[in-house]
Amino acid sequence: MSPMESWWDTHKEIFNSMDLAGHACVTTVQEYPDIPEEYIHRVAQSSKILRDLVMNTASAADDNLPAGTWCWSPSWSMA
Repeated sequence: MSPMESWWDTHKEIFNSMDLAGHACVTTVQEYPDIPEEYIHRVAQSSKILRDLVMNTASAADDNLPAGTWCWSPSWSMA
């Protein structure tokens, strides 16, 4: 199985005209019986990659923003 990042390495030139804060190549699959161990590992790795991307791009966007205040929570009221 090829590294997840290989897609970006092959196609990143397409996005040269865009001002991107970052990128993430991830694997998302639903769990099912007999899912190969490699996919389970990639999904867990993808979760970490996405969390790190959000944390790094959010903190780079506004270093003065207190930790946690930019996170969305379903318990917050829209009123």
